[in-house]
Amino acid sequence: GVIIPPDSGIFIPAHLRILHVAAEPYFYKDSMYKNLTFGLHPDSPGASKERVKAICISLGVNEYALRYLEEPTVGDSDDGGEKWSLVLSLTDRHLLNLARAFVFDPEVLVLHKPTMPFDERVSSQVLKVMREFVTDRGLHWDSEQKTLRRPRTLIMSSAKIQGVLAADRILRVTKAGGVEELQQSKGDVGTDSFSTRPLR
Repeated sequence: GVIIPPDSGIFIPAHLRILHVAAEPYFYKDSMYKNLTFGLHPDSPGASKERVKAICISLGVNEYALRYLEEPTVGDSDDGGEKWSLVLSLTDRHLLNLARAFVFDPEVLVLHKPTMPFDERVSSQVLKVMREFVTDRGLHWDSEQKTLRRPRTLIMSSAKIQGVLAADRILRVTKAGGVEELQQSKGDVGTDSFSTRPLR
């Protein structure tokens, strides 16, 4: 049969991999490498330590945090994932949370306020990597194979104008108005320079 898209105009085919990343980072009881390759087969090219490290470096994870990628699997300690909240800074935990999503490489990636904990400098770098994820159809793959990969879509929520302006399309969801598309007037940079129209 035919699947009819909903009235909202947002439709994701069932064969695409979708990943939602919450704002709060979470790590489980194992090595950092296994945390970042969660959901991937160990022999998958996407799970190579070189690719994982390259993605972390692209996001700006510092060398202190990167050294944990070289650690073996965590033993039978009782601290579980709490270890990572003790040894890593808040910034690195959030960056590594994003790195895990990019390592998994879904066709549709949904990020909840990905730049919220960062200053303007780190936010700019994160937004740059997010753009590369879409334009390159994934991160740190063979560039010659780009046309053979499926397109990537990234949907994010943002409380910062920096993130809003980085988007190709801006949608606002409210109880009263439903889903509306915001359109920015050319040359304007203020939040009041947006006009709205219902999304069809």
